[in-house]
Amino acid sequence: LKTTASGYSGISLAGTWELPSGSDLEVEFTGSQSHAVLTNSGSVSLDGATLTYDWAASANNSGSRNIANAGTMVLENGSAVRFASSMGRPAWVFQNNTNSGTLRVLSNSTFDSINLTNTGTLELGSGAVIGGIQSNLTLTNRGALDITGDSAFRSAPNPASSATLLNDTAGTLTLGTAGSPADFLIQANSPYLTNRGTATLEPGSTITLQIASNSGGYRFDNSGTFVQDDVDLIYDWAITSGNNGSPRDFINSGTWTLRN
Repeated sequence: LKTTASGYSGISLAGTWELPSGSDLEVEFTGSQSHAVLTNSGSVSLDGATLTYDWAASANNSGSRNIANAGTMVLENGSAVRFASSMGRPAWVFQNNTNSGTLRVLSNSTFDSINLTNTGTLELGSGAVIGGIQSNLTLTNRGALDITGDSAFRSAPNPASSATLLNDTAGTLTLGTAGSPADFLIQANSPYLTNRGTATLEPGSTITLQIASNSGGYRFDNSGTFVQDDVDLIYDWAITSGNNGSPRDFINSGTWTLRN
């Protein structure tokens, strides 16, 4: 699929789309300042497939590239929603993705994103990665964020990057399933975890805030309900030299419970 307009270009998916292994649905945009938005109100299944946005403009393009999912979108078996540029453009793309339906990123699949706001259901399964772009990333949850397997939210290596997971007031964050703990990694130069809603963490699970640069900081900020019952919250300095970054904060104005 190709969009060439210099203004708004929209692609709307409805009905059922199934992309089998090896498939690549490519959205190529060439307009000098175009906006390319893909909206799904149906059912999209990527099974070992790729959805690629190719920035093929001949000059810098400040337009937005967004995905708005109001239906069901499933990525599994190494599928990917990714940014590429056949013209070698930098990756400030996918600025304001939204999910008001069901988005499932499963089994070693990746979803490139700078800002992703969930008001529906977002599931991260084993090996899933959200983010992956060299930028300051934000994952905002105002719905249900279900982390059912070992997964990650991280930026690509960049000394100026941050990754902020915000579980907002109306949000529910669930880590692991009954009897099956999960490990979740937030990785960036500065990883931040902010909880204003309710976090339910299966015993035996871990959340790791991993600093990937010697100028990074970290922050855990809870104003909601956060219960650690045999759950580890780990601050990992994955660096080879001293760290002079900031902040290094533990902030609690809600209910933070640690036991076992």
